[in-house]
Amino acid sequence: MAKYLIKYGVGGGINSITEEEFEYNTLEQAEEDAYEMACESYESYAGNNGLPNWSDIEKDPEYYGIDDFNNMTKEEQEECIEEAFVDARESWLVYSAKLIE
Repeated sequence: MAKYLIKYGVGGGINSITEEEFEYNTLEQAEEDAYEMACESYESYAGNNGLPNWSDIEKDPEYYGIDDFNNMTKEEQEECIEEAFVDARESWLVYSAKLIE
């Protein structure tokens, strides 16, 4: 195993970036963990500071680019909300992994 510097968090105006060292077998594993940690960080802020959460998107789907929301089935609505949530989250995430040992 090798040591990696993991950087993760929420960028933009939030600037909640954390750096920690962890051991991994591969860079890919380190990057996956960095991404997951960044997602968790986003979700801890979602619904505040301008970061949308699921219910924000459900309340105003047109604002998030979901057209004809009321004519969709519940399953279609949920798929569209999830896609809009992931798109919003991705635009705020900061994450990376770098081999240090």
